[in-house]
Amino acid sequence: MVGMSCWRSPLRNPSNGAARSAKRPAGQRCIAFAQRRIQERATGSGAIGEVVSVSHRVNIGTDRMTHTYVRGPWGIAADSSPSFLSKCCHDVDILLWITGKHARKVSSFGSLKVFRPENAPAGAADRCVDCPVERSCPYSAVDLYQRRHDWVG
Repeated sequence: MVGMSCWRSPLRNPSNGAARSAKRPAGQRCIAFAQRRIQERATGSGAIGEVVSVSHRVNIGTDRMTHTYVRGPWGIAADSSPSFLSKCCHDVDILLWITGKHARKVSSFGSLKVFRPENAPAGAADRCVDCPVERSCPYSAVDLYQRRHDWVG
């Protein structure tokens, strides 16, 4: 499911700055907006019955995990929000919108257990740029930022 949220918000007319209200997608890109509208209509009309449970899964890929939750802004748990809030808040918004119901229980599982010094490959350096195993490492910052140029402005 694509993370996004939709709500009534004021849009501004660029010519005179006047506010007008319109339902518009916001947050992340609304790639599957038409599909979500169909789901919302089906659940709202009762065409598919009552929604009693939703099982939703958000997988965080290797690149996003290492960039954001290991080396990046959410790398220190004491200084950041839980990954559920930072990664899944838009998903919760759209599930609320589609079902028209508030969650009674939410579970989130995950940790940085794998990304610990004691789990580093044998012979690994503290930094990717100095590491003899960097070329074969799936978490290489050198590969992510310099070779592929992913996650750079």
